Amino acid sequence: MALAVVVALRQPLRRAVVRTVIAFATTVLAFFVGKDVVYGIEYPGMPYGVDPFSLGTWLVLALMAGAALGPVFRLVGRATGGAGARRPRWWACWWVTSSAATGSIPAGSRCC
Repeated sequence: MALAVVVALRQPLRRAVVRTVIAFATTVLAFFVGKDVVYGIEYPGMPYGVDPFSLGTWLVLALMAGAALGPVFRLVGRATGGAGARRPRWWACWWVTSSAATGSIPAGSRCC
């Protein structure tokens, strides 16, 4: 889940959905391959393999979850107030106000 949040963070909607779907699908594939490797080591000679129906089901679920959660994950870390809102930088506001007081920049300049 954390991987999906990281890859979708502050991305445009379409890119966030695609990246989230790819992250979930990669996780599903890694799980099934890892399970086969571990079972091959723990139980040598046993006929364990990837069940294509089960793998397909989980990949479809990854597609649906990525499509549903991608738009949500892309908003993580954004300030409230809309899609393009930025957090105010207190140091920039301080610099603008103190510089305006000394006359090095015009008074009334925008802060942040």
